[in-house]
Amino acid sequence: FIAQMQYKKLIKSLCGMGGSLSNKNKKDLKQYLKLEVIYTFSIKEAIKAGIIADYRIILCPVKLLKSEKEKYDKVTKEFEDLKEQALKNPRLNHIKKLVAGKRARMLYGFKSKINAVKKLVDKQERCMIFTCLTEVAENIADSHHGSNKKKNNLELFKQGVINKLAVAK
Repeated sequence: FIAQMQYKKLIKSLCGMGGSLSNKNKKDLKQYLKLEVIYTFSIKEAIKAGIIADYRIILCPVKLLKSEKEKYDKVTKEFEDLKEQALKNPRLNHIKKLVAGKRARMLYGFKSKINAVKKLVDKQERCMIFTCLTEVAENIADSHHGSNKKKNNLELFKQGVINKLAVAK
């Protein structure tokens, strides 16, 4: 779209901002749009300039329940087998990716993980929790922001009415 707009001379200047830009993205920007990155901010610079908020990342290893571990090991073995087979037969890559997605969704929803996150959230005065699945968001926090647009929980969070918000997708 941008390339077409440039070709038609409908764009005089362009400013793009993003959280991260891969080398492939940079190459594509240059090759297809004749654009180059002219300035970048480090995370520390962006925090200092007020472009992004300061944040903390907390890693919390979770020990899976025995039944969860068995399910995880079974799907992981299935994935590893498909990975090997896909080297010989690239048509299996699609199935391998489906199994990888199945494993990821399974991990998101494990009871042990949800309980560990709930304990961590309970210790926070105010926080936002990001997850891929709406069902997980609903289990983690009383309020969530996702596909349900009827409740404007994000706005309530911004206003300070809600202090803990789970964000899905």
